[in-house]
Amino acid sequence: MFELRDECILCRGSAFDPVWRGRFDDPDVSRFLRQFHYSSDLGCLTRQDFNLVQCANCGMRFHQRILAPDWIDRLYSEWIDSRQIEAFEKNVADTDVTRAAYEQVRQDIKHLLRLRDTVAARTQGPIRLLDFGCGDGRFLRLAEMLQFESVGVDFSASRKERAQGTGVRIFPDLGSVSRASPGAFHAITLFETLEHLVHPRETLGALTRLLEPGGVMIVTVPDCRTPIPPTTLTEFHNVHPLEHLNCFTPATLTRFVESVGLVPMSRKPAHVTTRLKDVLRTEASRFWQPKTTTLYARKPAENGASNA
Repeated sequence: MFELRDECILCRGSAFDPVWRGRFDDPDVSRFLRQFHYSSDLGCLTRQDFNLVQCANCGMRFHQRILAPDWIDRLYSEWIDSRQIEAFEKNVADTDVTRAAYEQVRQDIKHLLRLRDTVAARTQGPIRLLDFGCGDGRFLRLAEMLQFESVGVDFSASRKERAQGTGVRIFPDLGSVSRASPGAFHAITLFETLEHLVHPRETLGALTRLLEPGGVMIVTVPDCRTPIPPTTLTEFHNVHPLEHLNCFTPATLTRFVESVGLVPMSRKPAHVTTRLKDVLRTEASRFWQPKTTTLYARKPAENGASNA
């Protein structure tokens, strides 16, 4: 049911320091799990252990004991379904659903405006965008509205079901994308995806190869500078031992993208609304950008310049 990762996902070191160890049927852990979007009985996890470690060499944190591939497929195809996702988002993720939805759309549009401003000069046609881990395709729909040529990848059957009938193109893997939409992409996005991957560095490297020289990648992950053991649902979600296999901080995320040849870059201001508070906050970002686990990075141009 579980398998062991015996080398660091970043530097491939083999010496680890323990961070958080426990069992899925520990009272606090099982209480958190019951609040998540699982439609199946998780009794099969009784007496099963998890083990969050930190690499003694580079400081990367990751869960060493993870679900085997067939169980990961079961997690995303059977345990998580559309009904449970909607219930979780409505009742647990944010009590003010309207405000949360507005803020999410606002941030998504800012990402798209920044991408358009950054890469539009490099192409005479539409900006080709790949959203890896696209879920139900919400970001793809916004991208299409702004005249991006966009495709997505998601391996969760339940999330893809939610996108049916919306007109967005979602594929199960990168091979399917390359066959259906050959050529390099001007922009690639990974929103809350890298933490779920068994082989995150290999996947990030494959995506980098699909990015054209000078192209931009946006990566967001949960910020795992969180108390251990977690005491709130948000803290638990950041280091979720079933789903969030890789636990990033701003420093380790930066080293991660640099390890595949990408160059971190500053985010350009992007105005979405004319509300004074939003305008001031956006303009302030010209002078100060706190370290977060939202990272923009560029693939160096063929002449070696990053154009950052």
